[in-house]
Amino acid sequence: MVGRPRIADAALVERASVFNTKKELKAGDRSAYKQLLARGLLEAATSHMVKLKTIWDRAGVIAVANNCISRQEMIDKHNGAVKWLRRNDLALLQELFPARKMARMYTEEEILSLASSYEVIAEFAADHPKAYQHSKVLGIRKKTTAHMAASSRPSNENLISRAKRYTRIARLKEGDMSAYVQIRKRNICGEAFSHMESLTMWSDDVDLIYAEAKKYDHKVDFAKGSGSAYAASRNSSEHDKICAHMDSLPSGFDTKKDGVFYYIRINVDPPLYKIGVTNRSVSARYSPRDMKSCTVISEWKGPGSIILNIETSIKRRFKRYLYSGDIRPFSGTGVSEIFTKDILNQDVAA
Repeated sequence: MVGRPRIADAALVERASVFNTKKELKAGDRSAYKQLLARGLLEAATSHMVKLKTIWDRAGVIAVANNCISRQEMIDKHNGAVKWLRRNDLALLQELFPARKMARMYTEEEILSLASSYEVIAEFAADHPKAYQHSKVLGIRKKTTAHMAASSRPSNENLISRAKRYTRIARLKEGDMSAYVQIRKRNICGEAFSHMESLTMWSDDVDLIYAEAKKYDHKVDFAKGSGSAYAASRNSSEHDKICAHMDSLPSGFDTKKDGVFYYIRINVDPPLYKIGVTNRSVSARYSPRDMKSCTVISEWKGPGSIILNIETSIKRRFKRYLYSGDIRPFSGTGVSEIFTKDILNQDVAA
């Protein structure tokens, strides 16, 4: 089996060049950070970065401590100041942050409220580690996770429930690959996929395929947004005619070029939110008619590989909010990157 090709040193250095500090590099492109560190190139790759070392004294430490409500917040924001206190004035550290000012304990009601929206223990523990830890301290761990599946082996019912959120297998694979893999391994496809559109439906009516294909401007979007219809088209003798109106150029994202990560609100009731990446501008990515039905909330520009990593990370983190309805707000796209809530908390009009 051929492994993944080794990323060149120069490519890693170039990925690091877009960040201003090591902390930003570690948070924004952890893969590059780890490989640079392992190869002994981290210092050379970060030589352009701003050195944020501060010379601390008693007055400076007290000034920043007054803006922190807990020792943990002080460590997160001003770790250098905390190190200075531990070396030079431990008594002052205890005075500034006594035990009663440590991060507060979650109440039982808060923990149960947070846990109610999760179906897998590992996801709850990853998103709310303190609440998960405090559930054990309060002796309510079993009560908190009683409705959840263990991350190591979710039940068949849990997998089927997760599959029911999607109308097509392609969307399930994009939104919840782990569930798809487990369903295939356990041979429960019939029960899990029974509600989904079948290839037979399209094969029986070529006019239906023509109508579906008219929604898309590119073959790649057709295959992504309506995989079963596209597969039926490929199996038919009229595939070229069905796709004749489509642009022959691919609309895929090129990670070797600069890209744009965008976050938009789709103006329906209730509103939906979409993320995406493009090598063009958002206005060039969508038609003028589509742009009238949405509002661009934010755009972030950067190297294509980093932009794509950001999108993938957000999709995995907020996959439980993915929209699974049949309404396609935009022509030529599916719903795999549309969410039912303001997942990034940036919509000031919400």
